[in-house]
Amino acid sequence: GAPTLRLGAGPLGRYYSQTLTRTDASRIASAAYQGERTFSAWAVGGQLLVGVRVPLGTPNVFLGVNLSGELLGSRLEGTLSALWSANTNLEGGFRF
Repeated sequence: GAPTLRLGAGPLGRYYSQTLTRTDASRIASAAYQGERTFSAWAVGGQLLVGVRVPLGTPNVFLGVNLSGELLGSRLEGTLSALWSANTNLEGGFRF
């Protein structure tokens, strides 16, 4: 019945891929231009999480809030770059 504190840390890996297609791809193909290009990258690093869950009336129903952050390194355009993010989310649920 008491609030629950959640802490977490760990490694993280992500793969990113993006395909860009020009709207006039069929028209420029006759001139030997590429109408579509694909870019991809790997990023590795770590993540942290801090959260709390509070029971609502009964221990099985809860409301929670989480704060998380990620710090990743990726090679972009030939140089190592830092990619970071910070997130917060609100959650509610039922434990069974």
